[in-house]
Order: sequence, then structure tokens, then C-alpha cells
Amino acid sequence: MEGSEIIQRYLTTLADGFSGHRYDGVEPLVIGTPYLYPNDDGICLYIEELPGGQVRVSDGGETAHLNLWKDGIDIFRKPGAMARAREIAGDNVAEFESGELTRTGPVEDLGDIMLSVIQAAQGVAHLRYMYPHSYPISPGLRKQRDAIWFEKLETLLAESSLNYSPSPRLAGGSGQVYTVHYCINGAAYLQSLNPSRAARAKAAVDRAFSMWADCNGDLSRDRKLTLLNDETFAWKAAHINRLSQVSTVVRWSERDKLPALLSALS
Repeated sequence: MEGSEIIQRYLTTLADGFSGHRYDGVEPLVIGTPYLYPNDDGICLYIEELPGGQVRVSDGGETAHLNLWKDGIDIFRKPGAMARAREIAGDNVAEFESGELTRTGPVEDLGDIMLSVIQAAQGVAHLRYMYPHSYPISPGLRKQRDAIWFEKLETLLAESSLNYSPSPRLAGGSGQVYTVHYCINGAAYLQSLNPSRAARAKAAVDRAFSMWADCNGDLSRDRKLTLLNDETFAWKAAHINRLSQVSTVVRWSERDKLPALLSALS
């Protein structure tokens, strides 16, 4: 193979790892990237168009406020860590203020701006290796990202006047007992899939499919609902088609359909 072919193959693979979503149709545009933090969480960028052909790219504060904090690192209590974070940002032509990594510039330089913020986010995240944990980590600490997701979901269910019970047990035909996310109105089960990045979607789909398929004997397809979080990436048609064989699939972007579907089963 020639060098140009190798480069093109790499760029094609890299491009497949990006996804975009505009939450509720407003700014900023959220871009999921194939780049990872040291703990294997995916790096997301937040893109906002500004007047005069300018664009602002940020990490949404996730590097310091979410990623490091989740692993027990509170750099805001450490002046040395904060100073180093600003140095890392500056080395990548970005800024670090109030815990957020940003860079603003002309829209024609958007690719370079995005790369700057990604590299700065990776560099700041590596501060976990230089500073000890600022607070003890409980083995049962729920990831903050998942906590935010379930809070939004439970708010939706409550506002829709749906009675729900978290973590019900469901026995499959094989004898395997599963823990589902919610039982709704005592009549339907809801499992949500909330992977941090597109590369993890297939594993989540496989687990949900196996569970629903094992429960086919006791539950009809319309009483098994799979809710897909599509805020940061678009789910593949193959994944949706597979899940649709054993459950009713609803995307978070079309969540307005969910209350009617669930109410009809009560």
C-alpha cells in the first residue's frame, strides 16, 4: 500500500467515530468524537456559531467538572493543578477558565480549533496521574453521566403521570433473572441504552437483545420498550432493526411518543 492509501484508510475510520446532535434544535451543536479520556470515556465537543463568521468550541467543562471529578480528582482545590491546566490549554492555543476548555476563531479554521480543544482535554485529563484523589471514591458511586440521564428519564415519566418502579426483576425462559431499568404501570418494562460513545453501542444492543429475546415467552413485544439516548450520536439502522425484533424501540429525540405508548398498556 502507498502512504496516501494508508492515510485515507485511517481518516475514514476516524470520520466514522464522529457524530453530531443539536439538542432540542438549539445551540450548541454537540459533537461526539472517537477520542478518549484516560478512563476510556469519550470526549465530546460543543460547537457554537458566533457573529462575524466566528465559532466557539468547548469541552463543556466535562474534562474538569465531570471526567476528573468522577475519578476523585478535584483540581479546583489545587492551585498547582489549575496552573498546569492553564499551561496545557495555552500549549494547545486554547483557554481554561472556570473549568471549561475553549477556543474561538474563524469558522474556516474550525478543524484546527476542534483539534486544539481535544488535545487540551486529553492533556488536562492526564493530570489525574500527577495529583492524588481529593475525596474517597465509593465502590458503588454511580457515574455522574448516567445519573443525569436517569434523572431526565424519571422526570419525563413523572411529568407524564406514569407510575414507575425502578430496577424490577424479570425472569427469562432460560431461568436467567434480569434487572430491568423500570416497570411502568405494572404492565410494561422499559430498558434504556445510554452508551458514552458510538463504539459502545453494539455491546449495549447485544445485551438488551439477549434479555428481551429470553423473555419472549412471557412478554409481548409491545410490553418491552427500549429507549435509545441519541443526544450525542446517531444509532445505526442495523442496531434499531435488531432491537425492534424483540421490543418497541423509541429514540430520546422522539420521547413525546413514550407516554402514549406506555399509557396504552395500563
